[in-house]
Amino acid sequence: MQGLTTLKIYQADAFKNREMNEQSERFRRITMKVLTMQLNSITIMDLVAYGGAAAGIVMAVTQFRAGHVGLGGCLIIILLAADFFIPMRQLGSFFHIAMNGMAASDKIFRLLDLPEPGQKAAAVPDDCSIRCRNLHFSYEADREILKGIDLYIPKGGFTAIAGESGCGKSTVASILMGRNQSDSGAVTVGGVPLAEISEASLLQNFTYVSHQSYLFKGTVRDNLLMGDPDADDNALWGGGTGEAGGFSAR
Repeated sequence: MQGLTTLKIYQADAFKNREMNEQSERFRRITMKVLTMQLNSITIMDLVAYGGAAAGIVMAVTQFRAGHVGLGGCLIIILLAADFFIPMRQLGSFFHIAMNGMAASDKIFRLLDLPEPGQKAAAVPDDCSIRCRNLHFSYEADREILKGIDLYIPKGGFTAIAGESGCGKSTVASILMGRNQSDSGAVTVGGVPLAEISEASLLQNFTYVSHQSYLFKGTVRDNLLMGDPDADDNALWGGGTGEAGGFSAR
């Protein structure tokens, strides 16, 4: 329900509805498969446990009638026969816990097996002009968002990107910030490929203001002063920093 308004704006509510139905059906099938496995395992364990206990009772009674054990020994065998298979029955009750642990461990190992990115040594050059050539990007294989974008943002000045909702404005900004990697094409900052610039240098020189930004308690001025308590009015209004809408390069 939280993202319903966004889905309506992008006219993607029908698509998400189909996707949720497919995921729900997939989850139902997996759940039924797991429950079937658990039911079969519990049934087998109960047969072994109760069958073993019954066999122990029959043996104890038979040996008592034959005079091989006394009444006390017979009772002890009967009690032990019932308790002997308790660990096996407990193992069946721990089935779900074991499945959850295995799923969690698989995720942990997949995360540990991910290749670590190499260290990027390049810094943002003084000429921080941005150029995009034939930029392609898609969140899904059959739904391309950016289709061969060519863009040039000179150092300083003001550059604005306008367009209808869903045309890829935020996607371009996220690529320039290194949050997303383009499928194809080239992005350079002052002639240096964006992929070679270190994250620390990128964050030090580029600022991204999301449309989902939050203000803390107080005025806008109070929020801005958190970043630089000694900033004057000219700095607070963005004088001389060369901001360009929600994305700025200085």
